[in-house]
Amino acid sequence: MNSFLRIIIILLACNVSLVWGKTQQASIESLLAQAENSRQEKPDVFNDAMEKLDAREMSFTQAQRLQYYVLKAYKQTILGNYDEAEKLLKAVIERSPDDVLKLRATYGLISVFVVKKDWSNGFKYVEKTLEQIKLVKDTPHTLYGILTVVVFYNQIEQYELSLSYLDTIQVGGLTEKNQCFLGQLKIEASQNAQTTSFIELFQLEETIKTCEQANWPVAASVVRAYLAKSHLDRGNPQDAIWTLTPFLADVVATKFSLAIIDFYNTLAQAYYQLDNHQKSTQYADLALKNITHDNTKQTVDAYRQKYQLEFDARNFERALAYYIKFAEADKAYLNDITARNIAFQLAQHQAIQQKNEIALLNNQNELLNNKNELLRAQQSLAISQAENSRLIASLLMAIIALLTFFGYRSWRTQRRLKTLAEYDYLTQVYNRGHFMTLAEETLKLATKAKQTATCIIFDLDKFKKINDKYGHSAGDWALKAAAIATQSCIRENDVFARLGGEEFVILLPGCDTSAACYVAEKCMRAFENIDTQESGHQFKITASFGITTSKISGTDLDTLIADADKALYIAKNSGRNQYRIFEPTS
Repeated sequence: MNSFLRIIIILLACNVSLVWGKTQQASIESLLAQAENSRQEKPDVFNDAMEKLDAREMSFTQAQRLQYYVLKAYKQTILGNYDEAEKLLKAVIERSPDDVLKLRATYGLISVFVVKKDWSNGFKYVEKTLEQIKLVKDTPHTLYGILTVVVFYNQIEQYELSLSYLDTIQVGGLTEKNQCFLGQLKIEASQNAQTTSFIELFQLEETIKTCEQANWPVAASVVRAYLAKSHLDRGNPQDAIWTLTPFLADVVATKFSLAIIDFYNTLAQAYYQLDNHQKSTQYADLALKNITHDNTKQTVDAYRQKYQLEFDARNFERALAYYIKFAEADKAYLNDITARNIAFQLAQHQAIQQKNEIALLNNQNELLNNKNELLRAQQSLAISQAENSRLIASLLMAIIALLTFFGYRSWRTQRRLKTLAEYDYLTQVYNRGHFMTLAEETLKLATKAKQTATCIIFDLDKFKKINDKYGHSAGDWALKAAAIATQSCIRENDVFARLGGEEFVILLPGCDTSAACYVAEKCMRAFENIDTQESGHQFKITASFGITTSKISGTDLDTLIADADKALYIAKNSGRNQYRIFEPTS
C-alpha cells in the first residue's frame, strides 16, 4: 500500500512539474510579446517587461533566448552600450535559423555602427541586410530593413542612393508612424541631393501633418525645420518665423539637440534677413547653448551666424573668437564628411575587387576544365590537336583581355579614390588635408634652398549674403569661379587649396612680399572681372587677402597660416577688397 502511494505521489509531482513548465513558457512568450509591442511606443512598459525577462533568462528556450537578445540589444543601444549591443546582435546572426530574426539583427547592427561612426562595418552590414531581405517574405521588418539602409546612406550623404531605395517602398498599408518616417527620410534625401529639385511646400506640410497624427513630435520638428528653410531659400523669412515660432516649446520638449539647434539657427537667420539683429542674436545665443557636438552642420551654422552678428556689431574681438570656433567646427565637420566619403569609396573599391577576383577564379576554373577536356581529346582523337590548340590560345587571349579590363576598372577606381582624398569636391582644387601635406614638403625644400616662402589666405567678401539672397547654388558658382580665376593668377608650382567654406590659401615658394602683393592684386582684378550672369544672378565677387612670409613668421606651417589669417582679419575690418601684410607685435 505504501509503494502504491509513493507511485501516485511521483506521478502527481511529474504532472505538476509539466503544468508549471508550460505555464512558465507561456509567461515568457507573453513577456517577449509585450516587450516587442511596446519598445517604441511605451518605453516604461518595455523596460518593465525586460526586467522580468532578465530574471527568467535561465528558463529560456534557444529561440526565446535569441529573440530576447534582439530586444536586449535594442535596449543597450538606447542606453549607449554599443559594444554590448553589437555582441548580442552578432550572436543572433551566428546562431539563429530564423531568417526574420537574422534580418532584424543585421539592420540593428547598421544602427549601432551609425552611432559609433564605424562606416566600414556599416557598409558590410548594409550588404548583409540587403541580402537577408531577399530571403524574407514581405514583413514589417523588410520595410524596417530598407529604412535603416536609407538612414545609413543619408548619414554618409549618398542621397541619390537613398532615393533609389525609397522608391522601392510601397506606401499603401503603412502605419502613420511609418508614413511619417518615410516622408522625413525622403525630404532629407531630396533636399540635399544635388540632382534633385526642392520638394514642394505642400508636400512638407503634408508630412508634418502625418507625423503629428502619428504622435511623433521629433520627426514633425525635423520636417518643420526643412519647411522653414524652404521659406528662407525662397526669400520669405517672415514665413519661416511663422512656421517655427508656435512650435518652439514642442521642439525643446523633445530634448533632441540637433532639431533644437536647427530651429534656433533658422530663426536667427530669418531675423538677420529682416535686419532685426536683436532677435537674431537672441536665437543665435540659444543655439550655442544647446551645442553638444563640434562636428555637425548645425554647430557650424550656429558659430557662423554668431560671428556674423558680432562682426556687424563691430565687436571685432568677440567676432574673431567666434570665427575661430566656426573654423574649427567647419574643419571637424568637413573631416567627418571626408571620412564617410572615403569609407564609401573604399567599400565600392573592395566590392569591385571582390567581383574581379571571383571573375578571375571562374575563368581560371574554366581554363583548367578545358585543359582536362583537351587531354581526353588528345588520347582519343589525334586529329583534333590543332583545333584544341586554337581553343587554348583563344581562351588565354580572353583571360588576358579580361584581366586588362578589370585592371583598368581597378585603376579608375583607385584614381577616383585618390581624387576624393586630395581634392575639394566643389572647386576641384586641393583640399585642406592634402594642402597641409604638400605645404610641409614645399617649406622643407624652400628651407634647404634658402628661399623665402610666402603664404596668402583670402576669403570671399559677404559670401553669406550671396547665399542668403540668391541661394546656395549661386554661392557654389561663386566659389568655383573664384577658384578658376585664382588659378590663372598663380604659377604651376604654387600650392593652392580651399581651406573650407569661402576661405582659400596659396603657398608661393621662392616669392617675397612684393611678389605676393602682386599676386593678390592680380587676383583682386580677376575677381572684379568675373561675369556672374552665368549663375542666373547679378552680383559682385571681391575678396580680402592676408599675407605673410617665412622671413616674418618662420617656416612652421601652422604659424604661417595663423599669421596670414590675422592679416586677413585686419583686411576685412579695414573695409574688405584689399590685402594686408602681417606685422608681428613686439
